[in-house]
Amino acid sequence: MSTRADPLEPTNTVRWNGRSFHWAARFMRAETARDAATLYTFCRRVDDLGDGHPPEVARPALDAVLAGLTGERPPDPDTGRFLVMARRRGIELAAARTLVRAVRDDLDGARIPDADALIRYCHSVAGTVGVMMCPILGVRDPRGVPFAVDLGIAMQLTNIARDVGEDAGRERRYLPATWLGRALPPAEIAAPGGDTDRCVRRALDIMVAYADRYYASAERGVSFIPARARLAILAASHIYAALGPRIRTAPDWRQRAAVPGTRKAMCSLSALAAFAHPRTWNTAHMPTHDATLHAPITGRVGADPAA
Repeated sequence: MSTRADPLEPTNTVRWNGRSFHWAARFMRAETARDAATLYTFCRRVDDLGDGHPPEVARPALDAVLAGLTGERPPDPDTGRFLVMARRRGIELAAARTLVRAVRDDLDGARIPDADALIRYCHSVAGTVGVMMCPILGVRDPRGVPFAVDLGIAMQLTNIARDVGEDAGRERRYLPATWLGRALPPAEIAAPGGDTDRCVRRALDIMVAYADRYYASAERGVSFIPARARLAILAASHIYAALGPRIRTAPDWRQRAAVPGTRKAMCSLSALAAFAHPRTWNTAHMPTHDATLHAPITGRVGADPAA
């Protein structure tokens, strides 16, 4: 008689809910993959609390997670597992606290005014994850952290572009008003007409272009990642970046774009080519981060100190 795997076990959570990350984890060492799954499970729970429950339920639950992180109360099991791993790996808990606070603030309904506010939001909910991934991947040089932040920002920009309709249904608008041409209310985006479609399409084109800038920066910094984990991150980056063209060309942007298995395999091959490129191995001349990408997040955890 077969038994179903425990859904609370971190690697199963990644398998069921994070297909792109599960694909990338194939290239990691077992211990690295387990710790990355523990981080993913923690972040996924925080995200699910923000998206899957009414504010009157989500707010105290997120406050409890935050209190568990600060030691004000015993942590829940997912937070506890994360804390054990974070202490062992030397993860900066300020990044986790920033993530939880940002998700809690979202409960009031997001209305992003401009590009700088968008980048600050993406840093809070995803750039922080890049900061936390660095010790798991074995990144020791602090100069590599801003590039990890860029990958988190790029992936979050892609998430936003993919989920415009879903977010509007939750009374959230992450597309900057300056890109839309006006401060469209989420209800208008959720039930679009001709002019609304044109505004959203224009904003999505800009969003994908922004994401590509941050993906390109992240790829320049992969030489800071030890070789075994480097291929996994390149694979995840290439798969996520492949969503951009699909979002741009989709007949209906309200339909959630996805990367099919055949395309993921092609992305893995392109990641392998990037992995083999000589610049990835040129540790004598490590890349310098473009500080202008972090101008909106100056002074925040993981941000380029030169910004």
